[in-house]
Amino acid sequence: MKGLFYLIISGMVFSASAQSGYKLVNGKIYSVIDPKAWTVLTDSLKIIGYAGNDYICLSYKTETHDAGGRLIHTANPRYIPNRVTTIIPGQRLILKNYRGQVNLPVGSDISPPIKAIRTGHSAISQSGDLWTTNNAPSGRSISVTVYDMGVDYFPPPHVLTPAEQKAAAKKHADQEKKTIQWLFNQATNGSASAETSLGLRYLKGQGVPKNEAAGIQWLQKASAHGDTEATAKLAQLAAARTNSAASTTLATDAEAQPAKSP
Repeated sequence: MKGLFYLIISGMVFSASAQSGYKLVNGKIYSVIDPKAWTVLTDSLKIIGYAGNDYICLSYKTETHDAGGRLIHTANPRYIPNRVTTIIPGQRLILKNYRGQVNLPVGSDISPPIKAIRTGHSAISQSGDLWTTNNAPSGRSISVTVYDMGVDYFPPPHVLTPAEQKAAAKKHADQEKKTIQWLFNQATNGSASAETSLGLRYLKGQGVPKNEAAGIQWLQKASAHGDTEATAKLAQLAAARTNSAASTTLATDAEAQPAKSP
């Protein structure tokens, strides 16, 4: 039973932390695995300015070559290359919705791969060391491609129709019936965890008619077989009965006291 419990909890945690399978871009919903919608940028990007909350970037790639090394003359001659890395600039572009618009300073690098959707073009111009967008193209501006990484979109949950609700209820009932039968088979063979499960189900009326006496009986069997959960539940039930009895006694004694004269 404990193994099943941890499996259920793990599934819940995974579902809660899982990312959406959809992105919202310019008011449209896209599947994140639609290869026709998305472009994968494989060059690095350097932030050179801002377009509102978006980044104006310059794509670039690096190439490393040997600029002429030297030969070491020893008993075992070896060549030591002189590796030089060259930065090759690419295109300027606007990148929208990068990691929820983290505030990165000019000069920061964004590493590939970068998955985004091309949404059109925008005019940008340079002022000093910074680039900004223009409301309209001018002689000093250039047109760049706009890429949007989108924001997570979670579709609303599906509302079951009456027919689907009925089918789901029947499926659940059938599964409960199989589970109860399996627990009975395991419990009659001496499984302490199955005995505990049956005991708790009888106490709650889960899959079986609610029956406190039957629940306690199964928990006592499980406790005798060393199940600590069953032992703790029995102790909890005993404490609750003791508190209830004490409260009843106090109430009875209070009622039995003669009324005081004013």
